[in-house]
Amino acid sequence: IDIRPMTREVRAVGFVTYDEKTRTSIVSRVNGYIERLYVDQTYAEVKEGDPLAEIYSPELYTAFQELLIANRSRNQSLLATSRDRLRLLGVADREIDAALQNGVSPPRIIIRSPSQGRVVRKEVVQGSAVEVGRALFEVADLTKVWIEADIYEKDISLVLPNQRVDAVIDAIPNRVFQGKVALVYPEVETATRTNRVRFE
Repeated sequence: IDIRPMTREVRAVGFVTYDEKTRTSIVSRVNGYIERLYVDQTYAEVKEGDPLAEIYSPELYTAFQELLIANRSRNQSLLATSRDRLRLLGVADREIDAALQNGVSPPRIIIRSPSQGRVVRKEVVQGSAVEVGRALFEVADLTKVWIEADIYEKDISLVLPNQRVDAVIDAIPNRVFQGKVALVYPEVETATRTNRVRFE
């Protein structure tokens, strides 16, 4: 007797989307103007720490001036407060240290990518005025993506969290991508009697 496990295949059409956990929004922490764009197009590839833009900001210049005054007066408490203020404005420690070493107040801040990935949104052009809280870029790591598909209600009981999934993409027909079931949405689409399922 040939005994084999019983299997049932469920097929569905889905669409590829970003993994929300890997998306990072980069916002301005100062008021000013975009003086230079290092990344001037969407879908450009960036590494962590790569420069994205340079903002000219009088507010930043004032904060650096306060830092240098505190350093010259050797007031450690005021120096620590000035460093903290610059960090809150998004200035990296290495740039603060460089200003202290050179004794110069830079009026510009370089906005850097906090993660590796691709720039999936670019909200500014060279010369744009920016204010605190304005979204400048969005970066997403595309090494892992989601596929979201609609599964018929009658098949949904066969789809379980962490279950293995094979995906084939029309653009790359000879390659099978492996993943797993990440989420079965807790609602049924009444018009189609399907459940949305997310695969990682």
